[in-house]
Amino acid sequence: MKFYIYTLGCKVNTYESNYMKERLLDSGYKEGNEDNSDIYIINTCSVTNTADNKSLKVIRGAIKKNKNAIIIVTGCLPQVKYDEVYNIDGVSIVLGNKNKSKIVEEIENYKKNGKTKQLFDISKIEFENMKLNNFDKTRAFVKIEDGCNNFCTYCIIPYTRGNVRSKDANIVLDEVKCLVKNGHKEIVLTGIHTGHYITSSHDLTDLINDISKIEGLERIRISSIEITELNDKFLNELKNNKLLVITYIFLYNQVLIKH
Repeated sequence: MKFYIYTLGCKVNTYESNYMKERLLDSGYKEGNEDNSDIYIINTCSVTNTADNKSLKVIRGAIKKNKNAIIIVTGCLPQVKYDEVYNIDGVSIVLGNKNKSKIVEEIENYKKNGKTKQLFDISKIEFENMKLNNFDKTRAFVKIEDGCNNFCTYCIIPYTRGNVRSKDANIVLDEVKCLVKNGHKEIVLTGIHTGHYITSSHDLTDLINDISKIEGLERIRISSIEITELNDKFLNELKNNKLLVITYIFLYNQVLIKH
C-alpha cells in the first residue's frame, strides 16, 4: 500500500511526520503522492483559527482526491475539535497527539475493526518516545520535549499538546549519534517549549554539552527559546560552545534576537 503525509504547523509536527514515514517504510508500505495514495495522513495544526481552517481544507481535499483511501487525521486539530473531525464523512482514523508512534498498529487495527472512536487526555502523560535514523534534509530535527504548562490566556497550545515532558537524555544522545553517522552534520533540538527540557539527570544545558561531544557533529541549533530561560549556566554554554547556535530568542512572543 502507498501512503502520503501532509504536514502543517511546527517543527515538532515535521519531526513526528518523518518518524511516521520511517515507521511505515520499515513496515513495507511505499511512499506515494498527494493525488494517488492508499493511506493519506494529515498532521494538523490548531494554533490559530486560520490554521484550523487550513487543516480542515486539507482534510476535505484529501478525501475528495482519494475517495477509497484510509484517511488519518492526527496532530493538534483533533485534540481540541475531536468530534468535528471524527464526524467528517470519509475520515477513517483520528489520533490527536497521542499514538503517532503507533501509526502502523493503528492502520492495521482499522483494517480489522473499522473506524473506532478514541480521544486521549494528554494533560498528564509520559513522553512518547520516537527515534529517527534519517531526516529528509541535511539539517535533522530531534524532538526532545513536548507540551507547555504556561496556560497563557491567548494560547491554546497546552490543550493541544498537554503537559511539559522530556525525552530521556540517553535516547536523545543515541538518536543524534545515529543521525550524525548517517550523514547529518547539523542537529536542531526542537520541542513545544524547548527551554523547559528537564529530566532526572539533565537540563537543556547539560544535554547540549553532552551532544556537542559527539564526533562528526558540526552544529547544534535551538530553533526557539524564551529569554526567561536564559540562565547563567546556559549563557556560559552559549559563549563557550562553538557548535551551539540559537535561531531566535523570544520575548513576550516576539522575536528579540537572532544569534
